Amino acid sequence: MSESVSPNAGQLSRGQIAERLEEAAELLETQGADRFRVRAYRQAAGTVRSLAEDPGEILAREGLQGLIDLPTIGEGLAWAIDEMATTGRWMQIERLRGESDAESLLQTVPGVGPKTARLIHDEMQIDTLEAVETAAHDDRLEAVPGIGPRRAATIRGGFADMLARRRRRSADDHDESPVRLLLDFDVMHCKEAAAGCLRKIAPRRFNPSGDAWLPILHRAADGWELTALFQTRP
Repeated sequence: MSESVSPNAGQLSRGQIAERLEEAAELLETQGADRFRVRAYRQAAGTVRSLAEDPGEILAREGLQGLIDLPTIGEGLAWAIDEMATTGRWMQIERLRGESDAESLLQTVPGVGPKTARLIHDEMQIDTLEAVETAAHDDRLEAVPGIGPRRAATIRGGFADMLARRRRRSADDHDESPVRLLLDFDVMHCKEAAAGCLRKIAPRRFNPSGDAWLPILHRAADGWELTALFQTRP
């Protein structure tokens, strides 16, 4: 099976990253996010645009800390820039645009293009990278029609590449948000969405009429900036 795998094909330049940060600031502002969060994205965009080199070069030379040390770039934004610089994508802005879905997430793995992502999702009902990695190593992925041993080996190699890129970071560079915080935030989102209290956005996927119907919630809690919305499905 031959397909284009362009989302993982290369790094984004500093100009492209700055544009995405500016777009995120605009989207957050229109969606009613905290003004300090909006300003942080705009300031980060200015910092990235003023760099003499692309963020990918800084990452290769100094790791994540090289980005954190830049003016107005904290740890959270450094991780966002890292994602853009190394994968060519940024899942956060796809969520803000209302176009995030399981197939897009699967395409962040090097070697997984749109056709393969659709096969994995439809045949195995897999929605997370962890589940794909497990399936790739226990031979279930090879059994999916249209993938087979060669494609499965490519996907395993893609995961290895992703892990190799992250070896430049120490294990304690990035603390995961507490599970309880995420669960409480999910409950809050569901309750406020059901009550009709949330601002709604117009998702770009499966929404030909362009109606704003997808409720989105932005909150700051315990030092985390959180965003929640439902996954769009056909």
